[in-house]
Amino acid sequence: MIERPRTRALVEMVTTLAKALDLDVVAERVETEAQFQALIAMGCHHFQGYHLSRPLSFADAM
Repeated sequence: MIERPRTRALVEMVTTLAKALDLDVVAERVETEAQFQALIAMGCHHFQGYHLSRPLSFADAM
């Protein structure tokens, strides 16, 4: 996402639209610190992906 200008523009547009509609945005496949920081700067507040945690079993998630 960070390296591809068109993809970054699309993510920024969707995030801006969601904020205007008072919707939550969940960013998926966050794999690097750079992606995480860019998404925070865009106003994203919910994330999932390898940067934050490897997949967990149901028991480990509870």
